[in-house]
Amino acid sequence: MNAMEALGTCGNASLRKATRRVGQLFDDAMRAGGLRATQQHLLAQVSAMQAPTMKKLASALVMDLSALGHTLQPLLRDGYVPLSVNKDDRRSKLVMITDLGRLKLESSTVLWRDAHSRFEAALGKERAEQLLEILDAVASPSFSTAFRNFEVLRNAEKSQRGVETASRPRRSRPALQASIARPPK
Repeated sequence: MNAMEALGTCGNASLRKATRRVGQLFDDAMRAGGLRATQQHLLAQVSAMQAPTMKKLASALVMDLSALGHTLQPLLRDGYVPLSVNKDDRRSKLVMITDLGRLKLESSTVLWRDAHSRFEAALGKERAEQLLEILDAVASPSFSTAFRNFEVLRNAEKSQRGVETASRPRRSRPALQASIARPPK
């Protein structure tokens, strides 16, 4: 397979392109509310988690701490979220939502609902639900574990078959898919 052929089969490249497209469309739909879609989601996550630590929030969003800090900056600046020292562990900071942040979240959620309705209409409700289910599975810790352990699984399969070649075997999709537990709803 050459590089051009690989582009069409690369899960990473396809997900990134789709994410950029949907992100642009949601940002355009939400522009009137003064928040980007990522900022609205971040406010919603902080509100739902009720004053999470930066580390727990980053984990829930599948982000590293530096990316989270960068994404929080406009929300901090505009007074939607403050950071405070965690009384239980002074090394960590808590992210909270202010009353102004709650108002912004409420008003931006109306725009988000409209954007999400457009997403479902453009893709079809059933396909949109299926896509979200697949994306939840891909974002889950169990997918990450299965992805990282693939080499171990591949080597174990080779050993079981008695194959000792250096050729690259095809992925065992059923085995990989079976190892991905669907996250609870």
